[in-house]
Amino acid sequence: MTIFDEPSEGCFAERYYDALPNASNLKELHERIETDARNNGEEKKAEWRDKTARYNSLSKLYSETQCIHRYDDFLRGSSPIQCEKCQYEQAMKWLKIKIYEHP
Repeated sequence: MTIFDEPSEGCFAERYYDALPNASNLKELHERIETDARNNGEEKKAEWRDKTARYNSLSKLYSETQCIHRYDDFLRGSSPIQCEKCQYEQAMKWLKIKIYEHP
């Protein structure tokens, strides 16, 4: 057995926790952590749905437009001026979401 193994049923930590009175600070803290974790998980799921919908919308617009790549030598040297299709592609690349890990 290592510290990375799941605790066994009936171990000291489980028995100690179960023996605590319901009004103990440890149990209140545990409940608060679980409640916050559930709320954060739901918020992350909503963010995932929103960003997925945004990505799908941008992807549809991207596939429906044509690239009209231009260059502006006067204002930007030889940098390309992004057309609408290129802007959709860039917006899709910029969409990010941080991971959520339940405690």
